[in-house]
Amino acid sequence: MKRIIRLWIYISFALLPSCAKDKTQQSYDECSDFREIYLPQTGFTPGISYVIPDSVHFKYGVFNPNNSDEMAYWGGNTKWNFYSYNLVTKQRVKLTDLIPQNPPKWHRNGWIAFNAEDNNIYKVKSNGDSLTQLTFTRDCFMPEWNLSGDTIICKKASPSPGVYFIKADGSLVTYVNYNQYSLSFPSWAPFDSIIINTSGFGLSQLNFFDSSWTILKIGNSSALGACWFPDGKRILWSVDYQPMLLDYATLEQHALVPYCQKEHYMYPSISGDGKYALLSMETQVFVSTGIPFSSFRIVRIEIATGKEEILDLPD
Repeated sequence: MKRIIRLWIYISFALLPSCAKDKTQQSYDECSDFREIYLPQTGFTPGISYVIPDSVHFKYGVFNPNNSDEMAYWGGNTKWNFYSYNLVTKQRVKLTDLIPQNPPKWHRNGWIAFNAEDNNIYKVKSNGDSLTQLTFTRDCFMPEWNLSGDTIICKKASPSPGVYFIKADGSLVTYVNYNQYSLSFPSWAPFDSIIINTSGFGLSQLNFFDSSWTILKIGNSSALGACWFPDGKRILWSVDYQPMLLDYATLEQHALVPYCQKEHYMYPSISGDGKYALLSMETQVFVSTGIPFSSFRIVRIEIATGKEEILDLPD
């Protein structure tokens, strides 16, 4: 039964049609219905939620900024783990048994920061060595490195809810003006003064030097992730579950993939050479009428052409 379920998912991916490239941002409701894949009836009872024990998930893909052929991700089949993986050599390294709760952040110095299930921030080297716990208050989320790799920004609940900066060894915690904005999926600019952020307000930015907030683009609660290009001129962010390319100077944007595709794209990462993007792609699966199940894959998209590839990662 496990193989049958997995086979139907893969066959359905292959048979689904694609739609024409459209760089004009459309209304989400103008597109066709969210992609649905129906698995064969297997004794599921309508109205009851199920977890398919052998479901394959891959999520939170992030590039090694020094090597566009290397990435980290969380996922697998039955046992989901946190790995680094080389797309060319196929070498995979288990980083830790801890489970990242949000996209990890890989710095050029070789350290990967993430927040785990206990709501603390950790860092680990890209070869799985030197796992280090940085916070112990169980209220820290969504870390991001600064340019030099000696400071991490994070969302923290105490002593006052807000944005905090901590040293890479966890020794110093500094509170930053919270204002009315929430820190979600931050990305630190290559010029080391602006941190962009997605939240229910859309895309905003925090100035590191004066703690001022500015809204760049109005969005909604479906804004899930943003990241700078290495040259600091463009931003890739997920809005209405679609990846959008934003020019930082003009704030003009266009869709990276055809906007009529109704998969949910989220948690973008840009390669160190600026040529590729990684995104987590959610596809809705129905194991029985009215019973939704989300399947996640990691896709790599070529920025120049929009060509999309669902990565074949080991499970």
